[in-house]
Amino acid sequence: MIEYEYSFKVSDIEPFIMFCENKNYEKEESITQTRVLFKNENGVLARITTNERNNQIKQYLNFKEENDSEKVLKESKETSMLEVNSENKDFIKSMLEILNFHKSKELKRIRHIFKKKKIKFEIDYYIQPEMQVVAIEGEKNEVDTVYKEIESLYEKYKI
Repeated sequence: MIEYEYSFKVSDIEPFIMFCENKNYEKEESITQTRVLFKNENGVLARITTNERNNQIKQYLNFKEENDSEKVLKESKETSMLEVNSENKDFIKSMLEILNFHKSKELKRIRHIFKKKKIKFEIDYYIQPEMQVVAIEGEKNEVDTVYKEIESLYEKYKI
């Protein structure tokens, strides 16, 4: 499936959290995540994401087209998530090996998720590497509209 996402680094995520709260976006959750990225030569990323909530840990695998462009609007294909468990963990490891995926990097963050209709804000405070990122996901025309609403915030806080 194609994902449309405005994604950008900022110096402060608080104004974007306040925007969501003031515009009646529903806070879905704040979650601690560790994401290990694996790359192959075909421009595909394998991502194993570990979610920690309420002292429970769950892992998920998905794949996404690599998109390191500096563009604010990114369009890429992304798969659904597969939960990693004791029955499929060895298979996943062998699959990544046979498809020539190699560990690229590890990210640690606190992700704040806000939703309203079909728009999702993912507002991230990265612990490792240290940075702050705001992303708006949804259908193209809808993310374009929301981006226009926050463009002045983006201009003020972009890095």
